[in-house]
Amino acid sequence: MKYKTLIIVAALGMFLTASVASADVMTYNGMGLKNPVKVHASGTSVDGKTINIGQVDVTYQGEDYMGYRMDIARYADTVEVEEWSIENFNNGDMMAFLFETYSDSVSTKTEAAALAVCIWEVVNETDGTFDAGSGYFSISNNADVLTAANVMLAALPSTYTPQWDLTVLHSDSEQNVLIGMAPIPEPVTLALLGVGGLGMLLHRRRS
Repeated sequence: MKYKTLIIVAALGMFLTASVASADVMTYNGMGLKNPVKVHASGTSVDGKTINIGQVDVTYQGEDYMGYRMDIARYADTVEVEEWSIENFNNGDMMAFLFETYSDSVSTKTEAAALAVCIWEVVNETDGTFDAGSGYFSISNNADVLTAANVMLAALPSTYTPQWDLTVLHSDSEQNVLIGMAPIPEPVTLALLGVGGLGMLLHRRRS
């Protein structure tokens, strides 16, 4: 009986150990496209300050990503992070819509800053109305970014189901960074399967 108990305890210990997500390092490589805006968020250390906002260039698990910061009052740095679901954040579905809709098409400093502003807006706004120029969180001193951000915010749907593999790289001390990978388009997937099947067929004929 004692022997069986030891086996059960050992197996339970192995299961619990395996179920704990291990942390990994996010390497901060600097910013990508960015633009300065004046931030307004009462009670935070950046309230009334002009800061650069836009893409964040990071490396995680050997892959490079252009992500977006999620915290108003923290700075990005190389740090140990954990993978968090977007569901852990306020308006995570709206954040997903913004990232999935606009991140791949960002090509200017204004667009990058506008998308970053929108992500901060939906995560941090408290009054239920999304407007980058008013409310608890808002920006000023950059009319182009403000206009572009409000165009993106105006396109927000009432509900949204994320389509991509989105992850928030979470740190207790530094910036949380939103990264994501777009799914492979179905025609491309079929083409790859077709090439693989053709290769197997040729291999069989040769043998």
